[in-house]
Amino acid sequence: MDLHQDGSAMKQQPLALIALIAASSVHAATPAFPDAGNPLVEPRFESVGVGIIPRYVVPTVAQDRAGFMWIAKGDGLVRFDGYRFRAQERDSPHPGKRNLGWIRVLLAGRDGRLWIGTEWDGLAVYDPASERVSFHRGDDDGKAGALPTICALVEDAAGGIWIGSEGGGLERFDPRSGSFSRHRN
Repeated sequence: MDLHQDGSAMKQQPLALIALIAASSVHAATPAFPDAGNPLVEPRFESVGVGIIPRYVVPTVAQDRAGFMWIAKGDGLVRFDGYRFRAQERDSPHPGKRNLGWIRVLLAGRDGRLWIGTEWDGLAVYDPASERVSFHRGDDDGKAGALPTICALVEDAAGGIWIGSEGGGLERFDPRSGSFSRHRN
């Protein structure tokens, strides 16, 4: 800004500053969301999949590395791709045996598989390459293997799946060998 000898540039500066402050305060007084500052305004939700989830019970949700949302429900598992829901079932010629049952916990593995902890059927895994669910229940004699009610799943750095179950303590499943090891104190 040129400073003239008569000080005209100095006189224009305060006027420009006042105009700038006035304009910014008017803009700041108009929020992008008119009710954003009101704590009594209820949030708006959009429902998707109404009727897909029986009894509206969702024990857990996971997102896999492909971006699919996996929703556990009281009678199985559904996959949501952003547009449609698709039930994931086990292979069985009998419709009544396809249901995966009550799912308590989901874990999206680093390798793309989805690990499933069930209420009664132990550990299961969904393989996206084959689009099949397989079960890993351990030994039938009770010496090893996931107990039916699985409450927690965690993947370790080696790809092993740690399983926390009600009353059964902690176990590790090795996907490469298909074996379980029990860890109790």
